[in-house]
Amino acid sequence: MSDRQINRSSTVSEFIIIYKRRSGESFIKQFSDSAQALKERLRREAAIDDPDIEIAHISAPSLESLKKSHSRYFMGRVEVQDDQVDAA
Repeated sequence: MSDRQINRSSTVSEFIIIYKRRSGESFIKQFSDSAQALKERLRREAAIDDPDIEIAHISAPSLESLKKSHSRYFMGRVEVQDDQVDAA
């Protein structure tokens, strides 16, 4: 692995997005650990049986980058939670 790849991987965050299609509301949780993000996505998918709700797992360098690349998730009411807040 090159230094560039190592540096890039250390700065990428994982985001789990619970998106309500009709209302445009989003709940976004940011993770620093990809394994924890994957567990959260699988847990959420297993708990939801509503075709209006979309669960997305996206890697991005920052929340600002995510806003630019996936802007539809930010068009309605948005709640963002960082996994570091839970650790306290």
